[in-house]
Amino acid sequence: MPINRAGTARAPASGVEQARAAGAARGVAARLQQARVRAITRGRDTAVRITRDSRGYVIATYEDTNRNGVLTRDIQDGTDVVVD
Repeated sequence: MPINRAGTARAPASGVEQARAAGAARGVAARLQQARVRAITRGRDTAVRITRDSRGYVIATYEDTNRNGVLTRDIQDGTDVVVD
């Protein structure tokens, strides 16, 4: 049985948990690839932001509109816009 950092035993992940994790990883990889293609085709900085709320994780793609990169303050004030 695997041992975690605290030195306590934990049960190995089930096949269902492993499948869910693999699916989530593929989903994130696809979103990153889409953002990369968007940045190349539109010639603008594009960023993927992953946040957590009460329902789980939220993935959003933002595009730079003022040519200074995608910045948190620009996202907050609406300068850099959500595109996906």
